[in-house]
Amino acid sequence: RMRRLSTRLMESGHSKLAYEAIVETQRLTRIGTMSLEGRKKLKYGTRSLLTKTMSLDAHDEMQ
Repeated sequence: RMRRLSTRLMESGHSKLAYEAIVETQRLTRIGTMSLEGRKKLKYGTRSLLTKTMSLDAHDEMQ
């Protein structure tokens, strides 16, 4: 799932967040857990993307 997330983020132009997902994927493979910092960046970064998308959808419905 993390690799798929990385690919999707990269395709949509979110390279910094995609890089974080790649780093955490590698960490998961090696150690079996994500770093606290990486988990937070991905959690709040993807949440921010969803919020922006929802705001755009609401704006489109108003027009």
